[in-house]
Amino acid sequence: MIPKLQNSKKFLDDFAQYQERIKKIDDTELKNQLTGLLVKLKEQVIYIDRSHESLLLTGRISDDVNDQRTNLAAIKKSLDQKLSMYERSKIMPAPLPNVE
Repeated sequence: MIPKLQNSKKFLDDFAQYQERIKKIDDTELKNQLTGLLVKLKEQVIYIDRSHESLLLTGRISDDVNDQRTNLAAIKKSLDQKLSMYERSKIMPAPLPNVE
């Protein structure tokens, strides 16, 4: 049996980091959206793991595994962008009032 991507230290660390960052979000809509992306991320990883298992058993890999890898990268990119934008918005100070 080959090592599973879903059990790799890198994936587990990244997943835990995403969870921690999402927990800190106070915008419910954004938090739900990011949680949904996190679920999709795990689903993609599981699908890729199953494709690799299939390769060992049958000698063939699913035709759409490259699409799944592309989807995985797109989900991670979306998570990173949305989290970074939210975190930057919390760091930036509020604009000063216009005093004339």
